[in-house]
Amino acid sequence: MTTTASGKSFGKRVLHLFVWVAIALVACEIFYRFAWTEPPKTELIADNHPVFHHVPPAFLKGGLGEYDFRGAKYGEKKKPGAVRVVFMGDSFTYGFTASDQTIPAHFKRLAITEFPDRSIEVLNFGYKSYAPLLHAVVYRRLVKQLDADYVLMLYDTFDSQEDSLYARLATFDQNGDPVAVVGEHFQNTGLKHSALVRFLLFATEVVRNHWGYLPYELRIANRLTYLSNPDRFAAQVNYSFQTVERLADKITEDGSRFVLYHYPPVFMLRDTHEFAGYFATIWGLYAPWQAPGKSPFGQKLLAFCAETELDCHDFTPEVLTMEEELGAGGSRLAIYNNEDAHFTGDANARFARFILDTLKEEGFPHPAKTAEPAP
Repeated sequence: MTTTASGKSFGKRVLHLFVWVAIALVACEIFYRFAWTEPPKTELIADNHPVFHHVPPAFLKGGLGEYDFRGAKYGEKKKPGAVRVVFMGDSFTYGFTASDQTIPAHFKRLAITEFPDRSIEVLNFGYKSYAPLLHAVVYRRLVKQLDADYVLMLYDTFDSQEDSLYARLATFDQNGDPVAVVGEHFQNTGLKHSALVRFLLFATEVVRNHWGYLPYELRIANRLTYLSNPDRFAAQVNYSFQTVERLADKITEDGSRFVLYHYPPVFMLRDTHEFAGYFATIWGLYAPWQAPGKSPFGQKLLAFCAETELDCHDFTPEVLTMEEELGAGGSRLAIYNNEDAHFTGDANARFARFILDTLKEEGFPHPAKTAEPAP
């Protein structure tokens, strides 16, 4: 009798413990789902770039198909005789300006003015976060089928480590090509949909990274090291370069002309005192002055282009010329803004002129198709 009673008592204790654990888990789930916002609910760890914030959800569901990322309407089939130019890149390409002040918008106006007898279409697929992995997905989902004559990539030297970051959470096909960016499948993957599970994974990652939000080589505070000493993080830089090369090869195989344009971050200016507000927003980061035109990263990128025979152009000398034209008393805010250190509308116009001039030297606006698109 005592044994039976003892067994029932033990069973009740186990049941009570199970109920309390279940209640605690539900409470934790509710807390972490609504009260804890880091990391973003659509991803585990991806620096400061929640993917759903950057493009409409329709992109992750298979493509927009009607409008570019700045709302310009287009048809999948271009008009006979038209020259279609597609811009790809990060937020500098997207443009943190009015829609008519972006680099692609300025380029379109310049091209139409200089070649009024030609039909020229310009589309802006600039993504608000830089990483060739992301651009490869944009190309695969949206751009590949557009029969573009030119695909122009604007390369951001300041975010070169993010390919390695996104590679940890991206989805690849059997050929190793990215088919989805972080966030798409994570949101619908069993227990990982749980905020509590995401928190535990996040905490584990922080411990693994020696109490850092990200691994040392991917932390935002080290971005200047990528500019000044890219060989220190050679694995991340080379991975980014290899991703560019792979994407360029696919674009060329599809019959489009691939051209890469490198531009400098605000840190390359001689005088950066007006950008204290911007430096303060990125965790107190302060950039020491670098000799104009001597960015080791820029030199490494151009060497990579020469080695792989990619068509690349460097906008850095033009930016430094713009600063010289301003003189000692001129405001550098005419080139970059102090909120997020992106190009102003005037700087975008100068960049667009630079791009058009380099393309004209190569025969623009004659259609650049050299092969039938790959099936």
